[in-house]
Amino acid sequence: MTAAVVANLRDLGGTSTIRSGRVRDGVVLRSAAPAHLPPDRADQLVAALGPVDYVDLRTDREVERDGGAEGLVERGWSWHRVPVHDAEPGLRETVSDRNLRTLPQYSVAARAVVDLIRGCRPVLLACSVGKDRTGAVVALLLHRFGVAAHVAAAEYEAGNAVLGAERALLPPRWRDNSSPLRAVRATEIDAVLRADRMSPADRAALDRARPFLLTPEAPPGAARKTLPPTKGSRHDNLSSKPGPGHRQTRSEA
Repeated sequence: MTAAVVANLRDLGGTSTIRSGRVRDGVVLRSAAPAHLPPDRADQLVAALGPVDYVDLRTDREVERDGGAEGLVERGWSWHRVPVHDAEPGLRETVSDRNLRTLPQYSVAARAVVDLIRGCRPVLLACSVGKDRTGAVVALLLHRFGVAAHVAAAEYEAGNAVLGAERALLPPRWRDNSSPLRAVRATEIDAVLRADRMSPADRAALDRARPFLLTPEAPPGAARKTLPPTKGSRHDNLSSKPGPGHRQTRSEA
């Protein structure tokens, strides 16, 4: 999409749905937090993407520590705060259990993304690293869009790209290799995809967004973005402070 600007920047466009459609290009993007960018990289990102609705999953503490998105707002972006608190100090649990516990908050974030899909500008979803919370919400979104569960789970795992060379693009506190960053596994999102139930309001919002979100078929000659089932997945057999210009949506655990 655009090189050496922000880590984990991916377009969900081209992902195939079960019913022979695909997600439109340039509608929903994911990345690590772009909020710490110096001016030259902010200019490069905005030049590449144009005006964007940025859905920020970081907590107030993370925004205070790593910086807000005021520079991007000044360049025409809209900043929407939807904090997701997935960590519970002192609570010992598996990543799968944590994801399942946080499902209500993931659902709120997914709805915020869907509400912003109007066909006029991309929606960019990001937490700090663009791997755990972002990956979980992206997998939930794809599953709701009609993408096969194993493909949605594989996209969750795709956030591990940040563990390689792209780590240098992360906010300063994550660049040092002494800071722990663990790889996520597709199987860790299985329970969330099985347990998710959209409310009538969520379904209505998705129906409103569908004309801007999905297209019946890939353009001639285009490669369809399908992923093989993830080994071991239970779905193998299934087809701070807000800156100016932002809107804050409360997440509810």
